[in-house]
Amino acid sequence: MAEDKFVIGLTEVKTEVFTINDPSDDIIKSFDVNLLNVSVNVYFETNTAGNKVAVNLEFIYDYGDDARGDLRRLLHYEGVFTFGFDDLKSFSNPETQNIRLPNHVLERLLDLSISTARGIIIAKSTGSFINKYYLPVFDVKRLLGDVETGRN
Repeated sequence: MAEDKFVIGLTEVKTEVFTINDPSDDIIKSFDVNLLNVSVNVYFETNTAGNKVAVNLEFIYDYGDDARGDLRRLLHYEGVFTFGFDDLKSFSNPETQNIRLPNHVLERLLDLSISTARGIIIAKSTGSFINKYYLPVFDVKRLLGDVETGRN
């Protein structure tokens, strides 16, 4: 397993999907923030030979009630945040060759990715209605737990 000291850097940020659908004037006038749902999906990819780990994020802002048939997708964002490591192989299991990063490292990568995505969403949504409703603060430990258990 790797020592406590290693070098990580954000090497690439890529927006895969970014769509905004402004609601009608009627919805804007009666907008109820309690009907706004922000969901997140996360998964990690590793490239051992390239010493890279990618954090794939998806954020969806839905408004309305699906049961009533009036659910509207206001924002959809998908991005990939690639981090370079000085020696990713040091985190591999010698028997399986699988990479196993410590949770505190995964939490930091996820936190940095979410913060970067937040800035991208704010910048790209400038002038739209949804720009008033920023990405909420997420508990990265809980999100990471959801990824590990497949609930994400």
